[in-house]
Amino acid sequence: QAAAIPLSVLTSWNSMVDIGGLKEGGSVLILGGSSGVGHIAVQLAVALGAKYVAATCGTAKVDYVKSLGAHDVVDYRTQVLDDVLKGKEFDVVFDVVGDKKDRDRAFNLTKRGAVVVTCQPIEDNEQTSKIVQILKGFGDILLKNLTNYFSNGVTYRSMFVRDQLE
Repeated sequence: QAAAIPLSVLTSWNSMVDIGGLKEGGSVLILGGSSGVGHIAVQLAVALGAKYVAATCGTAKVDYVKSLGAHDVVDYRTQVLDDVLKGKEFDVVFDVVGDKKDRDRAFNLTKRGAVVVTCQPIEDNEQTSKIVQILKGFGDILLKNLTNYFSNGVTYRSMFVRDQLE
């Protein structure tokens, strides 16, 4: 359990800064802002000097995520992401949850040239092998990259993660 915090920090840094290119004065949308990685990502974005940080979470965690420094928090249970953040544009979208519906909505909120980074969960699943899950993830990346890159220059990147090590 002690390794959880450094791993969350490294995942957030790698996703938002190394891959996403978030810089001081930039803007970021974090899907899953109250999760183990997400709550670190919100604080890291604020500490880096992001001018605008928005995040999603469930109803019970809205005040918590606001207390971490998020400027806007969307309750995914009762609100529609792109309705609440209409008119906002983000340099980086960091999807900690891997929810295709909200990630697809987030593409509507990106600046030209933005980067969308997602953590693709790989589950221990008897019905779907790990290699099939990875291939489906790459298919999603390829489709989104082509569609969004040609329409508004958005790049889509993915990290494959497991919740436990063997």
